[in-house]
Amino acid sequence: MNPLIETIRAAGEPFGLNLVASVPVDRYDAAVTEPYRAAAIDSGAKSIVVIANGGGALWAALKNHSEGNPGWMQRDHPLDDFTRTVVEERIAPVARESGARCTIVFPFMQAQAAL
Repeated sequence: MNPLIETIRAAGEPFGLNLVASVPVDRYDAAVTEPYRAAAIDSGAKSIVVIANGGGALWAALKNHSEGNPGWMQRDHPLDDFTRTVVEERIAPVARESGARCTIVFPFMQAQAAL
């Protein structure tokens, strides 16, 4: 297994983001619409890493997070905000520490967050 993918998986797993896959740009582009194609996101991208969840671990992690952050569940989009927090604060930093360049895009946001 690719060491970077394992690093990303290990960083996301405690938060329920436990499905991680790397896809070559051409295969990814063939499966998505124009605004989500690699060139529209990052013209220098060589591969796309998709992070998702499977099972109930994400919900358990969100519940745990909301218990430690009063008012979290009253946000307009508590799950989206939780996901963004985990990716930006836990996953992207460890990926960058391994030397990877990251451009983060969330499908639930209109504009991309290039980090």
